[in-house]
Amino acid sequence: MADQPQKSALRWLAGLAIVTGLSVLGAVTAVVTQQSATEVRFEPKPFFEDLETGINRAERIVYTVGKGLSGESKIALKRKEGEGWVLEQRFDFPAKPELVRKLIVGLVELEAFEPRTANPEWHRPLGLTAPEDLGRAIRIEVLDGEGERLAALLAGEVVEDTQDAQGRGLLYARKDGEDQAWLARGRLPLLKNVSEWLDLKVFELPREEVKRTVLWAESEEPVIIERASPEETNFTLANAPDGRVGRGAAIVNGSATALVGLVPEDVIPDTNLSFEGGPLAYSETFSGLRLNVRMTGSADVLWAKISAEADPALVPEGGDLAAVRERAEAINARTEGWAFRLDQPAAVKLAQSMQAITRPADADGLKK
Repeated sequence: MADQPQKSALRWLAGLAIVTGLSVLGAVTAVVTQQSATEVRFEPKPFFEDLETGINRAERIVYTVGKGLSGESKIALKRKEGEGWVLEQRFDFPAKPELVRKLIVGLVELEAFEPRTANPEWHRPLGLTAPEDLGRAIRIEVLDGEGERLAALLAGEVVEDTQDAQGRGLLYARKDGEDQAWLARGRLPLLKNVSEWLDLKVFELPREEVKRTVLWAESEEPVIIERASPEETNFTLANAPDGRVGRGAAIVNGSATALVGLVPEDVIPDTNLSFEGGPLAYSETFSGLRLNVRMTGSADVLWAKISAEADPALVPEGGDLAAVRERAEAINARTEGWAFRLDQPAAVKLAQSMQAITRPADADGLKK
């Protein structure tokens, strides 16, 4: 009987522990319930709620790119009658239509995904400090024909590796003139260089079409590279001097196809440069098209005037000369009046002299 009080005490303590546990659990449940009841659940919404109905009035889009202590730069696109969107910084040369569409659709579909800080002191770490305040934000303004803003956004840091199945990513953003920052979701092109917006793919020249390429065409020692049919993989140096041969198939083929897939890096009016006496290179196709490239500049920066023509003498029997002429006219409509800066690899291939593209033949009399 001596241990009966001890057992009673243990039962009492166990009951107290259960009651205490239930009280704590109840308190936690009450707190959680209270938090759930008071918590504001944010539903994503359009960043610019009225933009979808007004975007068809857009006539001008201006990017102001913040560069911190280096100041700012501007990229201005405008809608030009009969020509679509053009770049003001490049004398109204056409912009890439698909890129402008991506921007406009991206602004309409941009979502305010989650609210972030409204304290201006925290804008800089998010990349949301305005360009005029030595910030790194990109200001995107969409304006109508009267210069009225349809939308104005400050785009900040992009959150890496957040793209969803629809291709939408996350970035920090705020409306220009408002302190409230947001985590925004959408697809926006945030390209910071004018050249990235230019529609510089001015012609198509598939490799299988190239019949002959001539470098230094008007010089005393032109370089003629050709093949007899599209089925031939390699081109041949047709006029190598006695005792010399081509410097390998890779180099010869590279110069022969220098215009294949060519996309210049920049553009200016051709009146800004002198092309008089500059070297001429051209490629001819099996269908009768000739693409001419007149160059000027230096080994570091080479500019080119590009033109096209249909040569009846090159059109094969049964060929369509009218179609070739139509193709040439379409190319000239894109290139006339402009000078294009060539990328370094294309410049090297088009500037190959006979001395550079050949080497002495070996003792066995290696054929061209």
